[in-house]
Amino acid sequence: EILRGLGADADFIERNTVRINTKNATATIKNQELVSKMRASSYLMGALFARFNEVCINMPGGCNFGVRPIEQHLKGFEILGAKCIEKNGKIEINTFKKLKSQKITLDKISVGATINMVLASVYLDGLTIIENCAIEPHIDDLICFLNKTGARILVYRFPNLFGKWCKPNYNSAVATFCNNIANDLPITVNDRAIELTLLYIDDLVDEMMGALVGNEHRCEFDGVE
Repeated sequence: EILRGLGADADFIERNTVRINTKNATATIKNQELVSKMRASSYLMGALFARFNEVCINMPGGCNFGVRPIEQHLKGFEILGAKCIEKNGKIEINTFKKLKSQKITLDKISVGATINMVLASVYLDGLTIIENCAIEPHIDDLICFLNKTGARILVYRFPNLFGKWCKPNYNSAVATFCNNIANDLPITVNDRAIELTLLYIDDLVDEMMGALVGNEHRCEFDGVE
């Protein structure tokens, strides 16, 4: 109903399948009462802002997390160059200048803020880095969906490391491995080059194990064995 209120076509064509066409969608949210009843409506901020560079939305509802529960969302938008105003139970986000990719460091891990920052930055030129971001499965689902539509979002998932850059200790082969992935440097396993554009570390490990099958179990990263 919210999507239809934006001017989009949205219908269930099967029990678990929705067909959505947003060609005629606008930034005007007509069903603001529904927005106030559903916590997930906060994601409209990132989606609409990315497409229209402006959004005016009722304070998302559905639960009460205390004072300014979307503080991290607004901080991220402002880092990207937007102007955020809260008044009369509404949030206005707009910009009158070209937004630029930035490094966004969240003060605390937030699923909603992470999703909104991914949505808001996906159209921007350059590299956007989101630090201290959440890693819930539905964030993975969103990233997979966006990548299938043409985005290029890489997830770096190591112990204590997700979406972060780090300065590695080059005395460690593991640290070199992480550095090579983060900086698109080559990795060779038994003389076979490994594809570094894989989205998930699990896929990368499977690719590496495939290179090791039937060979000497030896990996070399920039000459470090």
